[in-house]
Amino acid sequence: MYLCEEANESTAADQYQSSCTPEDIGLTGSGNMSTERESGTAVFQDDFDGYGGERKAGYFESRDGANTMVREGGVAKGDNGHLELGVATGAAGYEVTDSTAGAGAQLNLFEGAIRSEEVNDAEDQGESQVRIGGSVGVGAAGRAHYGDADGDGVNEYGFGFDAGPLSFDIKSEYLDIAHQGDRLADWWESF
Repeated sequence: MYLCEEANESTAADQYQSSCTPEDIGLTGSGNMSTERESGTAVFQDDFDGYGGERKAGYFESRDGANTMVREGGVAKGDNGHLELGVATGAAGYEVTDSTAGAGAQLNLFEGAIRSEEVNDAEDQGESQVRIGGSVGVGAAGRAHYGDADGDGVNEYGFGFDAGPLSFDIKSEYLDIAHQGDRLADWWESF
């Protein structure tokens, strides 16, 4: 852990929070700034039609942290929230967050996927998502979904994998709703 010179002598976490800024220790990007470093470059990158997705061309990204080591790059990649497309893409690494864990390595000439809906609406507590896709390339990856990625108080549970030409993910908030019991009756009454 990086500490600033003027930090007090309590705990390491208190020292970081009390006097350090990300710029003091050379970190840039988003996420937990005390443990994660993110960098990247792209010839072109922007938001995609306001749907929460993005387009990028000629890109390379690197994310490093206590629970993250990811390298990703390619000629072109786009995601509009429901449709993903990529040309000459590659990725390798592992990442563990408070809502997802995954690891893998892939190199694709072409990739594409379609999602049923976004599971990230903090107002909607009953979301499910199915994602299916394919690729021309090599590699494998696996994912476990287990946390509240959208911050609505309901965990999403599911899994995903990429194996050869097939890519598949499924996650839903209904398992946590059922687990919480009283919300199950509210959900049932919504039909």
